[in-house]
Formats: sequence, C-alpha cells, structure tokens
Amino acid sequence: MFVSLVAVAALSACDSDDKPSTPEVGDDAGTPPDAGTVPDSGSEPDAGLEPDAGTEPDAGTEPDAGVTPDPFTTCEGACRETSATIRMGDNSRVLTNAYFGYTEPESPDGSWTLWIELNNGTPGECPSPDSSVPAQLVNVYDVKVPVDATPQSGATTEGEPRATLVDFDGSLSLNWFDHSSSFTFTPVAASLCATCAKTGEFPASHFVAFDVDAVMEDGAFTGHGYATYCPALTELVEE
Repeated sequence: MFVSLVAVAALSACDSDDKPSTPEVGDDAGTPPDAGTVPDSGSEPDAGLEPDAGTEPDAGTEPDAGVTPDPFTTCEGACRETSATIRMGDNSRVLTNAYFGYTEPESPDGSWTLWIELNNGTPGECPSPDSSVPAQLVNVYDVKVPVDATPQSGATTEGEPRATLVDFDGSLSLNWFDHSSSFTFTPVAASLCATCAKTGEFPASHFVAFDVDAVMEDGAFTGHGYATYCPALTELVEE
C-alpha cells in the first residue's frame, strides 16, 4: 500500500554581515516542523487488516466436500415398484411385494448373500412365521450382496443365484417347488449393510432394487422388484 508523505518546510537563511547565523535560533528550537510525526506514521490504512483476512468465502467447506453422491444408492419412481410375472404353461400371476434378508457366510472369508421373497400376498406384510400365506411366492437366493449394477447369473448349481416358485393355491403348478434352470439377477440400485444384521442397526435408506429373468422347466419369471428389509428372512451363523 501507498503512504502519503507531507513535504517538510525548509529553514530560511538570513544574511548578516557575511556572518553565519542560525535560522530563528530559539524559535521552535530542536523541533523541526512535525518532527517525528509523519502523517499516519505507523498506521497504514487498515494496517494488518486485509478484507476478510483469513476468511475466504466458504473456506474449507465446498459443497459436499469429499463426498461424491453414489448414483447406485438412488432409487425413485418406477424403481421403487415391484411387478414381476411368474408364468407356468398358459397361466401367470403378477407378484407385487418384495422383501429381503441377509445370509451370513459360514466361513469368515465367505461372501454375504441375499435371500429375497417376491409374493402376491398382503401388501406391506413382512414375511414371518405369523404372517398370512400368499397364493404364490418366488424365492431368489444365493445372490451376493451387490455393490454395483453387475449382473449375477446361475443355472442349477448350488451356490449360484437361483429362483424357486412355491405355489400354495396350485393355480400355476401342482409341484411343491419349481426351480429355475437358468437365472439372471441384475441389480438396479441398493443401499445395504450386511454386517449391520449382527447389530440390528441399519442405514435409514435400506433396500435393494433389481431385475429378474429366469427360465423355469415349464415357464418363466421376469420383471422388476424393490425389496425392503425383513428380519425373518435373515439367517446368521450361531456363535
């Protein structure tokens, strides 16, 4: 910054018989005009106070600093609806409810999996030993807890993703169980915490949305599901 300086007045000289003389000796002696008092001496305008010094706008608080929203955890509109069709021969039913639980691996290095039930029973009724029995349900199991939209496929081998129809009223099949011969589970969105099943404390948003495409021996199972958590579908290893 710039500091203004005021010019110091010059001392006037007097001639007296060519003898040197001290200008105005005794008048303001030893006190040159404004001696030691330069205007604003030591006090520059706003000295040490730059505008907003040390406080840059939103310093250190950028919007969502360090947090990038994960689109895989977002599910809105049609994503939150369940409509999956199970067809056997010439007959079909639409399943409009979906629930899930976790299955803990038997070994520490194993993978947590999901057990999902889709049914056409009472809306909003989490499956339990005391809940009502739906006309039809399809269990989807051995699906690894998804972290992205990578599809998971299986056939009939144990440990692979599979689907099984249970037809309680016999309108689609007279078998106790009808298993898929090929099956693809495609995650659409999810907010999951498998190990939270050990503590019972889950994230506020807790769901899995997915597409299914299965071939049955005498039919097919296709559609979309939005499953919410149901404790009765969780199986933990006894300690």
